[in-house]
Amino acid sequence: MMHHTLPVSPETVLWGYFSKKVAPALTVRSGDRITIETLPHHAYVSDDDQGSHLR
Repeated sequence: MMHHTLPVSPETVLWGYFSKKVAPALTVRSGDRITIETLPHHAYVSDDDQGSHLR
């Protein structure tokens, strides 16, 4: 059994829809454990904000 972590990043977040055309961000085997980082719906960060509201 392995433990995997799926971090929040531009490469792992798909915002607003699901698509079978997008490759999986993580593939696991039965019995593996997973930690998935998430974002609240209001966590969009603009270039001029830089996430100050998330601190």
